[in-house]
Amino acid sequence: MQLPAYAELHCLSNFSFLRGASHPDELVAQAAAQGYAALALTDECSLAGVVRAHRAAQTLRQQSIETYGEAVGIQKALKFLIGSEMTTVDGLKLVFLAKNREGYGNLSALITLVRRRAEKGAYTLLRHDLNIVSPNGALPDCLVLWVPDETPSVADGRWLAERFPGRAWLAVELHAGPDDGARLESLQALGADCGLPLVAAGDVHMHARSRRPVQDVLTALRLKTTVFGAGYALFPNGERHLRSRLRLARLYP
Repeated sequence: MQLPAYAELHCLSNFSFLRGASHPDELVAQAAAQGYAALALTDECSLAGVVRAHRAAQTLRQQSIETYGEAVGIQKALKFLIGSEMTTVDGLKLVFLAKNREGYGNLSALITLVRRRAEKGAYTLLRHDLNIVSPNGALPDCLVLWVPDETPSVADGRWLAERFPGRAWLAVELHAGPDDGARLESLQALGADCGLPLVAAGDVHMHARSRRPVQDVLTALRLKTTVFGAGYALFPNGERHLRSRLRLARLYP
């Protein structure tokens, strides 16, 4: 079986306070070890971890060049992408990915805007903020992934497709739940109704499954309770790690 190419586009590090359970460099190293084509670091309303991740990716790139030569080494090296996850005040979860330096600047401006109007450690994202940071439309030079909740709205998807024409995708995140098949079918129908193509993503919170106990503790701390008391607020399994491409090929069409 030939393994598919895969880029992880939704990944949180420990710079997403009390959410991510792995360091940025651990995530980069694991993505490279799994043979991923690319990894996007998308911490919640933050770019704080990108420097460490970038340095780790640059080190791996140099090692690849030394092993295979410059042309092949660059091609084989893990591509590092910069992004950020944010949720609007009305519950629309979005993942923004910068395409280039201009996109990085626009994303940085958006983060600054929504952080400054909230208390320290929080942010307030309004839908119209996407048009404020630039006169050239909704967050130019950035791509956006919509991560729908359990009861997604077609109107939300159409709103997003209108503001990011050709730059928006519907994220499909499957974690070996009992309803993965039904959820995939519903998201396929939703994408067709909204005019949004689908893309596989992982909602990664740790580089390896073994880090799950740490992630559970972080969740309990965030909720100010015990691990036992956190109950269903904990993830039901350890699937939110950088999974093998063989595993991903079996989960996603």
